[in-house]
Amino acid sequence: MFIIKNRVVFYTISVILFAASIFALTKWGLNYGIDFAGGTSIELQPTASTTVTSVENVKEVLEGGFPEAVVRAYGEKNFLINTHELDAAGQVAARSKIAQILPTYEVSRLDTIGPVLGEELKSKSVTSIVLVLLAIVLFIAFAFRQVSRPVSSWKYGFAAIVALLHDVIIPMGFFAAMAHFFGGYEVDALF
Repeated sequence: MFIIKNRVVFYTISVILFAASIFALTKWGLNYGIDFAGGTSIELQPTASTTVTSVENVKEVLEGGFPEAVVRAYGEKNFLINTHELDAAGQVAARSKIAQILPTYEVSRLDTIGPVLGEELKSKSVTSIVLVLLAIVLFIAFAFRQVSRPVSSWKYGFAAIVALLHDVIIPMGFFAAMAHFFGGYEVDALF
């Protein structure tokens, strides 16, 4: 009941967050990861006991060789490095450079994703989102068909989609703002 009593405050907060998210998305956009933009993903695993234990340590060590790389922890002691797309010669050079910079780690996996796959993933993502939204409207219209005397049942579905858009746009705006101000926040297939 606290929220209902203070609904004007919560509506105001919601409108401010929604407007800020729309601004962040239109002004800065999302920082697409290699899943969408294409690039090379390098997985490192330790070969011996190592003193490099955090993402910050790996980023610091890799500064000279891969300044644009995004480093993430992967599993307990492994790391995942995402960088621009490397050709065959660049992959060989990356392996040798990592062996020099991080001698206690080895490259266990090196994958290159082209931008064509990224565009296809974007296209399929948008198509699936539209189909899911349509299915939600139809399901809610069907589920509320008996309740729809004062209000049409499809309007319940439309209200659910508006609420869903609200709940999706705000985290997307947050990621756009975080990527702009702090970097390293990427939107990938898991997002």
